[in-house]
Amino acid sequence: MLDAPPSRLRRLDDAVMAFVRFVRDAGALALLIAFGLGSVLWPARNTKRLMDLWYNRLPYELRVEGAIDAAVGAAGVLLGYAIVAFVARRRGGGSLTAIVADLNRRMVWALGLPLVAFVAIEPIEKHYPHLVAVYVAIFAGLVAASVQASRLPTWKLPRVAREVLPPLILLVIAGLFAAHLSDLAITNHQALRTQTADLGYYDNIFYQSSHGNPLGCTFMPHGHHYSGHFDPILVLLSPLYLIYPQAELILALQIIWLTLGVVPAYLLMRHAVRSPWAGLAFGLTYLAYPALHGVAMYEFHSIALLGPLAMGLMFTLQTRSFRAYWVLLPLCLLVREDVPLVMALVGVSILFSMPEHRLHGWLTLALSVVYFGVVKGLIMTSSDLLNCSNGGSCFAYYFEDMIKHKKGMRDIALSVGSNPAFAVSRVLIIKEKLLYLLQLFVPLLGLPLIAPRGRITMLFGLVFTLLASREPVYSIAFQYSTFIYPFAFAITPLALAALLDGRRLPGLTLHRGRLVRGLVLGMLVASTLLSWKFGVVVDNQAFKGGFARIQREPDKRSDKMRAFIFEAMEKVPHEARLAVTRQMGPQVSNRPFVYPYPQVRRFPDAELDYVLMRDQDLDHAERGRLRTAERKKELKQVAARHGIRLYEVLKPGFLERERKRDVEKRASKRRKDAKRKRAEKEREKQRRREAEKRAREKRGPTR
Repeated sequence: MLDAPPSRLRRLDDAVMAFVRFVRDAGALALLIAFGLGSVLWPARNTKRLMDLWYNRLPYELRVEGAIDAAVGAAGVLLGYAIVAFVARRRGGGSLTAIVADLNRRMVWALGLPLVAFVAIEPIEKHYPHLVAVYVAIFAGLVAASVQASRLPTWKLPRVAREVLPPLILLVIAGLFAAHLSDLAITNHQALRTQTADLGYYDNIFYQSSHGNPLGCTFMPHGHHYSGHFDPILVLLSPLYLIYPQAELILALQIIWLTLGVVPAYLLMRHAVRSPWAGLAFGLTYLAYPALHGVAMYEFHSIALLGPLAMGLMFTLQTRSFRAYWVLLPLCLLVREDVPLVMALVGVSILFSMPEHRLHGWLTLALSVVYFGVVKGLIMTSSDLLNCSNGGSCFAYYFEDMIKHKKGMRDIALSVGSNPAFAVSRVLIIKEKLLYLLQLFVPLLGLPLIAPRGRITMLFGLVFTLLASREPVYSIAFQYSTFIYPFAFAITPLALAALLDGRRLPGLTLHRGRLVRGLVLGMLVASTLLSWKFGVVVDNQAFKGGFARIQREPDKRSDKMRAFIFEAMEKVPHEARLAVTRQMGPQVSNRPFVYPYPQVRRFPDAELDYVLMRDQDLDHAERGRLRTAERKKELKQVAARHGIRLYEVLKPGFLERERKRDVEKRASKRRKDAKRKRAEKEREKQRRREAEKRAREKRGPTR
C-alpha cells in the first residue's frame, strides 16, 4: 500500500505547492518587474499628459488605454522571462525558480521605472522637490542592487588602454562641460542678469589686485575687501586678469577651476578601489553633481575655489603624500578667512584617524588657529567671525533666529549652549534644509555618512548652513555648499574601500567587488537624474544660479543695452569717479574708481564725477532725487537709452549734499517713528481704560 503510486489529488497538491513556492520565491517579484516595465509604455508615448497622470485627471478612455499598455508591456516582459528560462533549462541552468530568481536580481531596477516616469514630469522638480530626491534615491538604490547581482561582461583590454582610456574619456567630457557652463555663465552675464554684489565686487578686486592694489575694492566703504572677506588667493590669480580684463574672464576661470575637481575625484576613487573605470564613473558623478552647478553658476565667489583644493588635500592625506599636502594646505588657507576653521577639523581628523602621523595633525591645527587669529585680529576690520564689530560687513542677519542681541558669533554660541533644543529645531522643522541635505547626499547614496574616517571635516559646513536662518545659506543654488561637498566626495571612496575589505557590514555575504561596482554606478545614476531636475546642464524649472534662473540664450534687447553702456562709457575718462547701480556694476567694474549707487552716500570722503544708472535698479524716490538734482543743475544727463542713463556731476559737493539729505531723511523718519510709537501707546492706554470701564460696568456697583 505504501509503494502505491500517488493519487491524482496528491499530484495536484504537489503541483499547487510547487506553484506557490515558485510565486513566493520568484514569480511575484517577476510580475512586479513586468508591471514596472509595462507601466512606463503609456507615459513614454504621451509625455504631454504626464501632469494629468500625476494628478490622476486622465479621462476614462485614456486610463483604459494606459492599463492596456501596461498589460501588453508586462506580457512582453513575461514572455521574455519565459524564453530566457526555456533556453537556460535546455542548457542545464538549474530549476525554473532559480533561473527566474536570478533574472529578478538582474532586473530589479525595473521596479523603479514608474518613479522615473513621474520624475520626468517637467514642473515636478519645482513643486515637489523632496519627492524627486526620494524617488531618485530609490531608483538609484535599485540600480545599485541590480548591478551588484549581475555578472557584467568583461573586456580584456591592453593594460595601457585600461589605464589611459578612462582618464582620457573623463578629461574630454570635463572639457565639454567647462565649455558649456562657461558659455551659459557669460551669456547670463551679458544679458545683464549679474549684479554688483557679488560679481562686480570680485571683478573690481581682480582689477585692483592686478594693478598693484592687493584686494582693493572701491565698492566697499573702506576701499578694500578686508571688511567683508580676506581672500589673498585672488591676488595670486589676478595676473590672469590682464589677459582679458573683463568680468567674463573670472566667470570662466571659476568654472574651469571647479571642473578641475574631476582630477582629485578620479584619483580618490581609483586609489580607494583600484579601478580606473570606477574613477571615471566617480568623476562623472562629480560633474553631474547639482550643488557643483549652483556654485559654478552663481556669479563669482572666492570660497568656490576651495572645492578642488580641498579634494586634492584629502587625496594627499589618503596617499600619505605629505609634501604635496603642505603645498595645498597654505593654498586652502588663502582662499578665505573662515577656511582655517575647516582646516582645523582636517587636523583633528588626522589626529584621530592617522595616529602614526599625529605631528602633521598638530601642525595643521596650530597653523590654522594661528592664521585665523592673525587674519581676524590684525588684518580684517572686524575680529568677529561674522564681522559684527568695528565697522565690518556684518553677516549676523544670516543667523537672525540664533542671534538675538546682535553680538555675532558669541550670540550663536550662547543660543546653542543655553537652548540646544531650539538650535536642533531650526534644523529639523525647516523642510528646505531637509531638501538641502537630500540634494547633497543622495547623489553619493549617503556613503559619506558611513565613511570610516574624515566625517568630522564636514562638521563646520553642516553647522554653518543648517543653523542659518537665511534660505540662500542652505540652498545648493549658492556657494555655501562648498564647505561640505568637497569633503563628502573625498571620504566617499573611503566608505567604498571599507565595504570592499569588510570593515563596514562585516557580516555581508555579497560579492564585494560587484557591490562596489553597483554603488559606483548607483551614484552616477543618482547624480545624473538629480542633475536632470536640479542641475544646469539640462534646462529645468528648479535650477537657479543664486537668486534667479539664468538666461540661456542671447537676448537682442540686452545686446543693445550692453552696446549702449560701452558707448556711454567712452564719454567717461578711465580715471573718473563713477557710481553705478546694481545691474550696471559688473559691466563696468574694471575701473580704478567705481562705487555703488546710492550706497556711495555712506562712504566717507567719496566724491563723484559720473553716475551710471538703470531705471529699474532704483525705486521711485531715488529716481526722483536724481531728476531733482538735474533740475537744480547739479547733474547733467549725458546719454540715455533703453532705460539706462549716464549723468555727469556738474557741481562739486553733490554727494555731500546728498548725504545731508539722507541725514535729514533719517532724522525725519526717526521723528515719525517716535510719533507713531507714542500714538500707539496712547491708543493702547485708551483700549485698556475702556476695557476696565466695561469690566466695572459688567460687575455692577459695589456695596
